[in-house]
Amino acid sequence: GAWAKKDPIAAAQVIAKIPFSHAREKAMVELSQVWAAEDPQAALNYANENMSGDPQRELVANVIKQWVTDDFESAIAYAAGQKNASLLASMSGPLVSAWAKIDPAAALAWSEDSLRAPARVAAVSEIIGVIAKGNREAGAQMVADLPPGGTKNQAAATLLTTWINQSSPDAKAIGSWLAGFDDMVAQEHAIRQVAWEWMHKHPESAKAFVESEHGHLAPEHMFRRLARDEVRADPHAALKWAGSLNGDAASSARKYVVENWYQVQPDAAMQWATRVAKGDDRTQAIQSISRSVAISSEDRIRVWANALNADERRVALETMDSMRLAEKYASRVSKVFGEAEPLRTTI
Repeated sequence: GAWAKKDPIAAAQVIAKIPFSHAREKAMVELSQVWAAEDPQAALNYANENMSGDPQRELVANVIKQWVTDDFESAIAYAAGQKNASLLASMSGPLVSAWAKIDPAAALAWSEDSLRAPARVAAVSEIIGVIAKGNREAGAQMVADLPPGGTKNQAAATLLTTWINQSSPDAKAIGSWLAGFDDMVAQEHAIRQVAWEWMHKHPESAKAFVESEHGHLAPEHMFRRLARDEVRADPHAALKWAGSLNGDAASSARKYVVENWYQVQPDAAMQWATRVAKGDDRTQAIQSISRSVAISSEDRIRVWANALNADERRVALETMDSMRLAEKYASRVSKVFGEAEPLRTTI
């Protein structure tokens, strides 16, 4: 602390050369607190003119973080007069985080006018996150008002992340919000970004979303994960669960139920697919099992081929052909199924 106060430039030069990021970041925080209290503009100017890479970003971000705490108005004024894109990007995170709590509209306008992507995307998302924590409806309106594009996509994901980090996220309300989106790209980006975290933190809420009228909006990996868990408990009950879902959600879930069932009980899954399932369910089951069989041993491929009639073998082959298998798997399938022409392979 005393050294940083006496000669902050010398301290910055030494700290920037520390090879271990954790130690460097910790030292940079201490330097920033001292330098920001003495002369934050000098610290930022030095970083801009004499530093680069992670050390520069660390010093700028920490100085701004301290400055907005000590003298918010002066920090805002300094940022408003800056034209250097790199410096603006480094300071934007802690700046807009504090600004959004005071005047979110002004913080948003400044971010959109002054920052380049990806700093603009990150800043707007930070603002949306701050607002949504206190007023989700206001945050949702800000997202809706954004023009289509990367900024809106990430802002939507940030809002949804804030939502699912609540103690008991309302799956029905989340589904209604997603369904009301007029921007399908932003809608898909948001749910894909948060799906894993949602299933990890609140599995019951995530499952309720898939089971709701808006479950078809769930990404494929949500169905895959939930189907795996259902199959582990009871494969037959898992099939009933998949069948209880709405529209496309039922089809997606059933596909992964059969795939997971085959992984843990291959003979039982094959027997159900070829002897019990009917109509479209049968076709889908054959496709699901074929995707797993395609990368199995030659013996397992032969068992599957022998269980199918001529029409079913055609469905299985078309499914495996569409996978563009590696050469060793493609040749194995062609051999067992007696195909004169080899399957398409990966390039």
